[in-house]
Amino acid sequence: GINAEYMGLDYPCLHAIVSMVRMSVKIGSLRPMWIKKGVNLAVGMGLTYGKSLVGNMGCDARMNYTCIGDDVNLASRLEGLNRRFNTEMLISDSVYGLIQDQVVCRLMGLVAVKGKNKPVGVYSIYVPSDYKIPEEIELMARNPINKMSSLNMDDSYKFVVVEGHEHPFEKLLIHLKDNIGKVRAGACVAFTDGSEHLIAGRFTEASLSYCDYLKVFPNDCYALSQVELCKSYAAKPPQNWSGVEIMNTK
Repeated sequence: GINAEYMGLDYPCLHAIVSMVRMSVKIGSLRPMWIKKGVNLAVGMGLTYGKSLVGNMGCDARMNYTCIGDDVNLASRLEGLNRRFNTEMLISDSVYGLIQDQVVCRLMGLVAVKGKNKPVGVYSIYVPSDYKIPEEIELMARNPINKMSSLNMDDSYKFVVVEGHEHPFEKLLIHLKDNIGKVRAGACVAFTDGSEHLIAGRFTEASLSYCDYLKVFPNDCYALSQVELCKSYAAKPPQNWSGVEIMNTK
């Protein structure tokens, strides 16, 4: 993990999101080679936004550079949730509120992670499995922090068009959204609708929304399981439904 704000970066969530996307794309490009060697490596990343304590901690006899805090623990829990949702990149609602206009996401659910009573909205960042970052953008993204290159964003994390002065992160995320296209982005909206219906206890509507998503992504195992779950809940509604999934494991 990287404590981006502690490092003095502008728009730390965006820096972290771009790092996650680049890692996902790079791992995806290496996966066919690993599979040929009999290695099927799954990767999970979790990101939240908040306060933490960072620095050298301990005593003279034993010292370690680390970061601690509730949000650090939440990021770790989000990383583990990737196994539950069959995803690779999960972010909390605190991050989603800042970057929702820049990336395509799905609301996976309202989750109370292990050790916490307060639920958080959990979102998955969508990156197509065949997506490749153009070489010229990747080269620029490796060293974006310099005096000639600054993010053109307003206070609400929305890109501001400054012709001839595009930051490489802007180029990357805009290129990614263009690659996803309206059909796949619309399917992710349908998935989010399904999750919102499920949280609200509208199980039939949730099932229909998940089915709309599956028209574009028919092999999504988690979405298929959600349809079956919604159908069973519609037939026999659970008592005292809160819409919160309580996780008892890390």
